[in-house]
Amino acid sequence: MRVGCGGILRSPDGIIRAMFLGPVPCSGLDFANLFALKVAAQVFIEAGREGKVYLVLESNSKVVFNFLSNPVDRPRV
Repeated sequence: MRVGCGGILRSPDGIIRAMFLGPVPCSGLDFANLFALKVAAQVFIEAGREGKVYLVLESNSKVVFNFLSNPVDRPRV
């Protein structure tokens, strides 16, 4: 199975500031979703936005939400 990820970074007023799309070096939709959130955070930091505005990450994966919300339950990688 091939999977990919993509995302859009918008300013607080809704203007698109960056977009990304590409393959994910893994299989599994939950991992692809987690990978997309990681890429979004990296783009946000590299754009110099960290500490200046909030970063809101959205996901429709309950597995990813639980993974990020419960550090004790995270698998060791």
